[in-house]
Amino acid sequence: MADPTPEFVAARTAILPLRDGGRILVRPLVPEDREELARAARRLSPRSARLRFFQPKDRLSEEELDYLTRLDYHDHFAWAAFDPDAPGRPGVGVARYVRLPGEPTVAEPAVTVLDDHQGRGIGTLLFGLLAATALEHGIETFRGYLLDQNLRLLDGVASRIRHDEPGVATVEIDLPLDDAQLDPAVRRLLASIASGEVRPRVRIPAEPPGARGLTEP
Repeated sequence: MADPTPEFVAARTAILPLRDGGRILVRPLVPEDREELARAARRLSPRSARLRFFQPKDRLSEEELDYLTRLDYHDHFAWAAFDPDAPGRPGVGVARYVRLPGEPTVAEPAVTVLDDHQGRGIGTLLFGLLAATALEHGIETFRGYLLDQNLRLLDGVASRIRHDEPGVATVEIDLPLDDAQLDPAVRRLLASIASGEVRPRVRIPAEPPGARGLTEP
């Protein structure tokens, strides 16, 4: 599995507006984000950790960090979001998909935003961007598992919902998403990428520092 080149990352880096008047920088997650990813797992509130992992969790193992940061950008892709206006450009969110074995057109998505940045539209933006990327790589359906109490997050987006076990819903979302389901900022970014208008707005060094990494697991 080859590491992403600086050119690959730079061509997919952009700054997007948020609905609260702020802005966010998005780029693919890279292996050098490992240490920040580990720190961020310890910063999630107990509630956010439970919604993400379905159980209390305050740290990631070395094996989990390997899995979450060593991507092939085809079967396993992750977008990272950063605050470009804060000192050190800290990470604030991650969205990833993983293609399911034996089901080449189905992938499991996950989106996590740090607690103090929730409610700004970052999760919606990342999800739309993730969906478009998955479609480009031959994925037609997202399949995920949510606690019933969290189903409101997918209002108007889920194609099918079923309950195979108490308290947990299996949710399928058909791709592509309708235009009404995509954040306008995501649509603008996708149009810019397609036309070749997107250019790097920040310099991505050949070896991105791990301290500027992600916010998920």
